Amino acid sequence: MTAMLELPQLSGGRRRAAALVDAGHLPDDLSDASVTIDARQLLAGTESFADELVKILLLDRKAETLNVINVSDDFALFLEQAAKTHSVSRRLVVDRF
Repeated sequence: MTAMLELPQLSGGRRRAAALVDAGHLPDDLSDASVTIDARQLLAGTESFADELVKILLLDRKAETLNVINVSDDFALFLEQAAKTHSVSRRLVVDRF
């Protein structure tokens, strides 16, 4: 299974990340799934937002991989740091534009 989420222009805070995942109607168990996040529209995102995305998708819902495409260097660094903090760096793939 592959799931797709698109980030809005402004993304901040843990609640916003949780709401985005909920709005995507993703199953609670993503253990056999790859989730792709398209960040092409993102103008500004916070460190806490990135951390919560990584936590929810890779830890809580156990996605096999999290692929983030069209992402800026700044937000990519937030995601990579979050993955490192949560010991899931091997499951995060970041494609900067």
